[in-house]
Amino acid sequence: MSTTSSSEPLVLPLPAQDTGCGYPLCPNEEEDEPVEAQFRCSVCKNESYCGLRCQKLDWKNHKWICSPLAIDSNTAFLKHDPEELEELTQVIRRWKEAFVKIPDSEKKKKGWKASSMPESQELLNFNIASGASYTRLPKDHTKRPFRLPITLIIRRFLSSMLLPPIPSALETVPDSICKLGEGARLPHGWGKMYGPKVVHKPADLSPGEYETVVDLIPIMFVEQDMEGELKEWGDRWLALSLARKMLWNDDGVVRGG
Repeated sequence: MSTTSSSEPLVLPLPAQDTGCGYPLCPNEEEDEPVEAQFRCSVCKNESYCGLRCQKLDWKNHKWICSPLAIDSNTAFLKHDPEELEELTQVIRRWKEAFVKIPDSEKKKKGWKASSMPESQELLNFNIASGASYTRLPKDHTKRPFRLPITLIIRRFLSSMLLPPIPSALETVPDSICKLGEGARLPHGWGKMYGPKVVHKPADLSPGEYETVVDLIPIMFVEQDMEGELKEWGDRWLALSLARKMLWNDDGVVRGG
């Protein structure tokens, strides 16, 4: 337990530093001789650059996946709210059940979109009260209306799953998240999943980090023998991951077939 005052946030250990420049179009990069990283992003400490120019050029993309390494105890976790968790679980469960019932032949029809499902509109219009405390918006959220509610559901699921004290059925989850983050090799532009940050401040991540979380965490559950509470969480994440896959880039405009 930290002995610092409540006004002084706890700072997590630095993530491993990349050896090369994190800007994919770095003008100094050569195919056979990658440039050496000189410094890290001052906020997340999880992206490295060869110089200030590359950092500035990359910021328009990096800002969506960047969040402080420091832990603010006031924002690190959402307040315990089993009612909201259950309501969101049922919304996602109904969505998945409806989606899997639709024949593949219907889904392949020209003009069909997952947003045409009534359950998708329920998800879109559901009032997520805990979302009022989240001030960051996903990239292109006005053109892709499902991105914000999905991000807020990820945030609620993640915070509720990791809120101390973690039940014995989930005691392996934090370590599994850290190992998953260490082993992930992600394309540029994806939020890096730094396990300690996810575990210790699950309600205070960037939109891009939440997107990575919902893509990777289901892998963790699939690789385990799930039963009881662990299975309940696995089912939540698998359903939410499917919804993200089908709705993240949906513009919400339903056109005639």
